Amino acid sequence: MKIKKNKFVIVSFLIIIGGFILNFGQKKIFAKSVSEIPQEYMRKPISYTKSSEIKPYPQGMSAKKDKIVVLLKKQRAYLIRGRKTRYEFYVSTGAHNSTPKGHFRINTYRAPWFYSASEKMGARFAVGWLQGGLYLFHENPRNIHHKLIKKVANKLGKKSTSHGCIHLSTSDANWFYQKAPTGLRVIIK
Repeated sequence: MKIKKNKFVIVSFLIIIGGFILNFGQKKIFAKSVSEIPQEYMRKPISYTKSSEIKPYPQGMSAKKDKIVVLLKKQRAYLIRGRKTRYEFYVSTGAHNSTPKGHFRINTYRAPWFYSASEKMGARFAVGWLQGGLYLFHENPRNIHHKLIKKVANKLGKKSTSHGCIHLSTSDANWFYQKAPTGLRVIIK
């Protein structure tokens, strides 16, 4: 009986040590709430063209396992799977509370480029999340000549500037456009 007990203790010890070795150097972010996410991966200063984080993008997204949580007051969006935050985005949401709050899903609307003559701006990498293409995730706005509107882009992650859409950096918008599946949950609060 003593030998079995010692084997159990040794095996348990090796499993624990093995777990530490496998996780050594990997920064796992388990958040009880979105507000508890560490900031060490965030790009400083904020860039409206580069990725929000300095680490590589996650491998992809799953409509069943992942969700996007947008915090209007913080001007941040989070890609979350279970309790793990997989990526954090700098965003600019709707000025004057024009971004609807609630639970939504990424829909089938996708556009590599759009332009609104009434707003005198457009953007690349548009992904719809409400009313077809009325509310979108997209890069910072551009003029009719496809030039970034820098006075709006410079406010990314700092101030709400849109007409209700969610602005992302160019790199983040391109990745989101390619990876966000139809049906992905979007929670805006």
